[in-house]
Amino acid sequence: SEYYERFVGLMGRDEGLRDADFFMCGEPVLFCRLLSYFGQPVIGYISTPISVYVGKEDRAEWYQQFYEMALDPRHIFATTTPIFNEWVVYATGIDLPVVRPICTYTEASYWPRRQRELLLLRSVSLFWDTECVLNYFA
Repeated sequence: SEYYERFVGLMGRDEGLRDADFFMCGEPVLFCRLLSYFGQPVIGYISTPISVYVGKEDRAEWYQQFYEMALDPRHIFATTTPIFNEWVVYATGIDLPVVRPICTYTEASYWPRRQRELLLLRSVSLFWDTECVLNYFA
């Protein structure tokens, strides 16, 4: 797909990504496919329809790719709610576990090495335009 080819072109040689032990992804689910490029385990926690950011003409191929990823024993996928799981079942035939969100404070800190870089989708989300929001607060 166009996103996959662009992602590989832009990030495929990134040493930080190449050295990762595993990847976590969520929204949009398409990021799981992009991150799978590096060959490491992908842990996906799905809280949106899996077709978000996938054009209508590309959905059949995407559903097949997701199906193959979900069956790959390296990867782990779960959904946040039964309705998101039903959408996955409808699109792919795969019944994922439903793991409801819970919160706890870990007092963990994260200090990224790339403090001035940001990877964002240029497409408008279902609820907001990320580029617009970031520019508003810039």
